[in-house]
Amino acid sequence: MGCIVTKKQVANNGGQDVPELRRRLTCGLDDDDGDNKEDTAVEDVNEKDRSLLAQLTQSQLFDYLKHDEDKPGRRFSVGSKTGDASAQSFSSKSVATVGEACDYSKECFGFACKKGLKPEAPNQDSFLILKVEDRYALYGVFDGHGRKGHDVSNFVKDLLPKVLFSQVEVEDDPQEALLQTFAKVQSLIEKATALKTVDASRSGTTCSVVLHVISQKVLYIAHVGDSRVVLGRRLKNEDGTELWKAVDLTVDHKPELPEERERIEANGGIVVFDGGWNYRVFAKGKRDDRGKRYPGLNMSRAMGDLNGFHDAGISALPDITKRHLSSVLGLPAKADELCKPDSTISDTGSTSAPSISSHEIDPDTDRFVLLCSDGVWEFMDSDTVVQEVAKFPTDDAVSAAEHVSARAWDCWMREMDGQVVDDITAVIVHLS
Repeated sequence: MGCIVTKKQVANNGGQDVPELRRRLTCGLDDDDGDNKEDTAVEDVNEKDRSLLAQLTQSQLFDYLKHDEDKPGRRFSVGSKTGDASAQSFSSKSVATVGEACDYSKECFGFACKKGLKPEAPNQDSFLILKVEDRYALYGVFDGHGRKGHDVSNFVKDLLPKVLFSQVEVEDDPQEALLQTFAKVQSLIEKATALKTVDASRSGTTCSVVLHVISQKVLYIAHVGDSRVVLGRRLKNEDGTELWKAVDLTVDHKPELPEERERIEANGGIVVFDGGWNYRVFAKGKRDDRGKRYPGLNMSRAMGDLNGFHDAGISALPDITKRHLSSVLGLPAKADELCKPDSTISDTGSTSAPSISSHEIDPDTDRFVLLCSDGVWEFMDSDTVVQEVAKFPTDDAVSAAEHVSARAWDCWMREMDGQVVDDITAVIVHLS
């Protein structure tokens, strides 16, 4: 996701204006360095909040995963580490592995997380792959934006799985657990901002996660923002040749969508076209302490973005989709009932009823899931990316992710005249 560009960075660019093409990115160029107003005072953070934040930050992820003594299974996670602005463009983000060693080829997943063409800022994307053998797996992509977007995306990447697996509903009612998790993580972001351990006043992140409950053969997809989740489906033509199709499992949360615009305007925001590529959200009739409109975000939902969350109708409530995998015996899966979560979980006024749908997944045709930041989707459609991934064998998803990232980079360079490339993240998981 794009970052803000500061006056200092313009000066360091030889005094030249930052290219207007940078406006393709998430945040407007009006945002610069300076004090951000805080939405939560330190005195509003009680000792319980402090203790919970400290516990979640210092504890290990596997402390929150139930352990079956009879069938413990293998447990591991792979996730991105924080980076810095000194990293070269298109360099890979460092990763950390927790738990048992895993062979990516045998596990049939791959990832690539590349820094964009923006020397003044670190890679703001984060990702996570977690698996507990025969029980569940969790995949996530988090695309930060704003001056501290890299911190916010890493904060959510680290805390969200801990909060999720600490929910008592996670196995019996995953939809409710996911809804409660998004609401709780947003609250923790606000508390952490008040304590100055992270600054999400004018920074935030997308959040797209897939929870695979292996024992139930069900995928739960929850997301805010525009880090799209896509299913790669293999079909056959009448002549027997293969045909690959993409099925979007999420809808990008854009402010120009009628339902999103209605909610934004009902909660103090307005939607304005920026004259270039994007519709942006602003607080109606309000300006920050520097006299500038805010937040200028080209998404209608995100984690963090506290000023826009309180004043402009930005929502942190996710859309959640449940997909049931067909029986291994080949029997068709029954269509799931529509999930009906409480639309008032958020206590901030920025409430919205998530659009919930249900679908079937056939393991004979539905081959892999893609989670990608908009660095991939900006100039490549879902079908194109699925076709590119399908060129690679199941046990070489790492090469497929690298290939998709390289193709996305080339598209940015061509379409934006080599002036700007967003951070690019692709996570590929084969369902078989």
